[in-house]
Amino acid sequence: LERNFLSILPTVAMAIGMLAGTVFWPILTKKLEKKKKIKNEKNRKVKYIAYLNECKEIIQKEIDNQKDILIENYPTIEQISSDQEFWKKGLWSRQKESADFLDVRIGKGNIEFDSDISFPEKAFSLDDDDLVDEVQKMSSNDYSLNNVPVVHSLINSKITGVVSMHRQDTIEFLNNVILQTAMFQSYDELKIVLIGNTKDISNFESLKWIPHFWNDEKDLRFIASNIDELKNLSIYLDKEIEKQIDLEDKNDLKKQPQYLVIVTNKELALKADFITKIIDNDELTFSMIFAFSKINDLPKECVSVIEINENRATIYDKSDVADTKKD
Repeated sequence: LERNFLSILPTVAMAIGMLAGTVFWPILTKKLEKKKKIKNEKNRKVKYIAYLNECKEIIQKEIDNQKDILIENYPTIEQISSDQEFWKKGLWSRQKESADFLDVRIGKGNIEFDSDISFPEKAFSLDDDDLVDEVQKMSSNDYSLNNVPVVHSLINSKITGVVSMHRQDTIEFLNNVILQTAMFQSYDELKIVLIGNTKDISNFESLKWIPHFWNDEKDLRFIASNIDELKNLSIYLDKEIEKQIDLEDKNDLKKQPQYLVIVTNKELALKADFITKIIDNDELTFSMIFAFSKINDLPKECVSVIEINENRATIYDKSDVADTKKD
């Protein structure tokens, strides 16, 4: 019997080994696969988090770059006055073909990041994924440019309304706009027209002699505070408007000076026919600012409205609203 047992021992041992292999090998393989999966998941998370951090750095760098450009290109009047470099290189540096021609700084505030950032949409899944949550957190971040110059284009918004219950706020705002436009645009490419009653015009006494308020012959100043002055101004501007309308090649409009017409008195504005012609023809090289106390007095054609309340200015237009701290 012992001999028989010894003879079958190798077979029994082999059977036991095969059975053990059949039972334990899948378990071992499964453990190895699980360990490998954990390692791969860890590597995936490390690499993806590194990728997300790299994206964050790229976005932040672009935000900082846009902020620096705005701060450099749109200084305050006080900063310009003390900057010797501006008087050498910056004076009258914005030409008609420049993208920033007739841009004016309204104040400081928060504006949207000028870039398209797209994130994958969160899809339904039975499994939780921390990385998906990280992407969602990143997509919900605020990418605004904070405390930067807020700029208003008098070219894109050819008809702008300005309203304030405090007349002095309006006068200060318009003085700032006139100074900015006169400093950055040359008087041969920009003419400034001012229409208001005697009291309003007296608030611009220090600016009345800048060359932008005169025609090329220097025999007509573009300021009207009464009917007689408005008639003389209307005769001149009517001719300019008709000349532009009669141009066969509309590309020649680029060679015409840009007119910035600032109106602070509704009664005088209603007596100036050329204002209606400007409003009705968007191709003319005219931009207008209507500055009144009540928003209902503004022309319905206003593309943007700037509401001034002491040290704040809010810009309303067809696409958005920007709350700004005045300079």
